[in-house]
Amino acid sequence: MDTDGSWRSLGARYRREQLGIVFQSFNLLMGASALDNAGLKLLALGMKMGEAADSARPWLQRVGLGHRLEHKPSEMSMGERQRVAIARALATNPRLVLADEPTGNLDTRRSAEVLMMLKEIGREQEIPVLLVTHDPQATTLVDRVLTLRDGQLSDGLAAELLPTVS
Repeated sequence: MDTDGSWRSLGARYRREQLGIVFQSFNLLMGASALDNAGLKLLALGMKMGEAADSARPWLQRVGLGHRLEHKPSEMSMGERQRVAIARALATNPRLVLADEPTGNLDTRRSAEVLMMLKEIGREQEIPVLLVTHDPQATTLVDRVLTLRDGQLSDGLAAELLPTVS
């Protein structure tokens, strides 16, 4: 239990401090800049605004948004919004990244870019990335695939879900 006797606060603290979460719906503040959105979790960890911006900026540059730091989500494409969400997840130097349908709102090209970026960053930073997706093409970029089908979990990709090659 946490110091206040609550399992809930212990879980919240763990999520804040140890996990980088990339949500399918981005969860960006529409009135805030890309830089502010990417640094938001750092503020929750107690950093001052300037420190949070200094820590988030390199991640936005890494995901190709160094030129869009002051743009609001409404001024950005879906792919750019997703990259802001990825920068926010990585800015805290998490021990694990959870990505829920990170390509669900993206076209095929942007999907491949986002998946490759998650793979590269995970390897560079030695951070495991747990990816949940319906996109069978993502299986070409991961080390292990588990399939949940009709309530059954199996190791590997079910044959009927494999992309067809013609």
